[in-house]
Amino acid sequence: MNPLAIFKEKDVFPGKEMSEKNVIFGNRLTGKAIVFDNEGKVALVGNKVNSFYLLPGGGIDENESIENGVKRECLEEVGCQVDLLDIVGIIEDFRDRDKTHCINHCYTARIIGKKGELDLTEEEKKNGLHVIWVPLDEAISILEKEVEQLKKGEVTFYNTGFNILRDNLFLKEVLKTKNKMNKIVLFTDYRGQFYSSTKQRGAAVDLNRLKDYFEKLGFELVVRPFSEIDFRTQNYQEQWVLYQSSEDPGLFYRSYIDDLVLGLFFQGAKLIPSLFQFKAHHNKHFMEIARDLQDLPEIKNIQAKRYGTFEDYLKDMEAVKKEDFVLKTGSTSKSRGVFLLKNLREKIKIAKIASKTFSLKNLQYFIEWIKTGKKPLLISNYRQKFILQPYIEGLNGDYRVVIYNNKYYVLYRANRSNDFRASGSMKFKSDIELPPGLLDYTKRVFDNFDAPYMALDIGVKDSSFFLFEFQFLSFGQYTLEKSKFYYQLRSGNWDKINEIPDLEREIAGSVAAYIKRHQ
Repeated sequence: MNPLAIFKEKDVFPGKEMSEKNVIFGNRLTGKAIVFDNEGKVALVGNKVNSFYLLPGGGIDENESIENGVKRECLEEVGCQVDLLDIVGIIEDFRDRDKTHCINHCYTARIIGKKGELDLTEEEKKNGLHVIWVPLDEAISILEKEVEQLKKGEVTFYNTGFNILRDNLFLKEVLKTKNKMNKIVLFTDYRGQFYSSTKQRGAAVDLNRLKDYFEKLGFELVVRPFSEIDFRTQNYQEQWVLYQSSEDPGLFYRSYIDDLVLGLFFQGAKLIPSLFQFKAHHNKHFMEIARDLQDLPEIKNIQAKRYGTFEDYLKDMEAVKKEDFVLKTGSTSKSRGVFLLKNLREKIKIAKIASKTFSLKNLQYFIEWIKTGKKPLLISNYRQKFILQPYIEGLNGDYRVVIYNNKYYVLYRANRSNDFRASGSMKFKSDIELPPGLLDYTKRVFDNFDAPYMALDIGVKDSSFFLFEFQFLSFGQYTLEKSKFYYQLRSGNWDKINEIPDLEREIAGSVAAYIKRHQ
């Protein structure tokens, strides 16, 4: 990466003569961060020794990565754990007095959880080191005034002069990038809604709040209804598109969305989530296809049988007789269309009912049969697709895990009374001791699918994990919105972090991180 600038002493202190010629400089690696809080404000660090404010950061220790050094400095000087979002750039400077060649790396970052106490050295405490949080434009204004003071010769601290010039340029570079915001088009349904929320009955994502969060992260969110898509006059090639699905009765509106999403895909839109992940939503049949296509052995300890008609199912009856199965119709939610098959009678009767369809064409064929005496090739009246998953006996419930980027929300769902199903039981607990390895397993699955967010239903038996179902969009938000904490992997350990849930914040943060991974 080419440096944004290379500063020499004459750039910082015009007119000042070098103390000596042919200086041999030693390299010093430093890391700085433009840290945003949840309100989009930026951290600046000041002290009582002088009136100047600078970005948090400092020298990188030996055998320490730049990224880890920046995170450490932020924890010490700002009192916050941070996620590094993107690299702003590199600025080099040559400090004659100290014979130092500083290579300064700067990142944008976002705080994790709440703001904490500063972890200061005794000298920093003595100097009165403190933090202020201001909007980005105000931070630039503060540094611009300091640059003016520098030009007037009012900055007497040698290293501070270099640091002011450097940090001002880093902040301006972020503003420049912010002004070239990535654009995201979000499509709403016919009710003007996007995703669901548990805040009240029929609630959805607050689109104004979502826009605000995206703006703070450097993205412009453009909201449109699906009905305004016009492939003749609009081109979504290379455009990020955020959209939802539908669970309407009969999936009639879902079919409409399906056509539009397919059109966007063929036009070259960057779909969030992917078309592949969209197809698995409210479609247990394709969900199992998606499982089978993954190169992840840990999710293949469930091997489902898939059927398009009852007649095909009957042909497989010898294999079905041998085990207990859970039947799921193609489109189910909250345990609707889910049945336990243990004996032969259930395996025939329930499968027949679950796959039942009706065609008037058969009535027409029957009348022709009576008139002509020629037996027609009838259409199956059992064409509702369904799957059979092996029944895992002895489970008292399952774990619903909802992931937004690097935040893991977990809900234990006990089975319904006298039932094998957990979904929709309302017997939920979140503050529980998790089975060892559950979060590690979940992370491997999430990383494998490469999505901004995901919901998983997991059974645990004898230290083995069984992925029953997974979704990538329009899943229920109870697990997130009713939680008071989440789990996050830090330095190889899973930390439990208390935080008030915010659906709009998590959607924006997860999508922004996903886009940055794929740019």
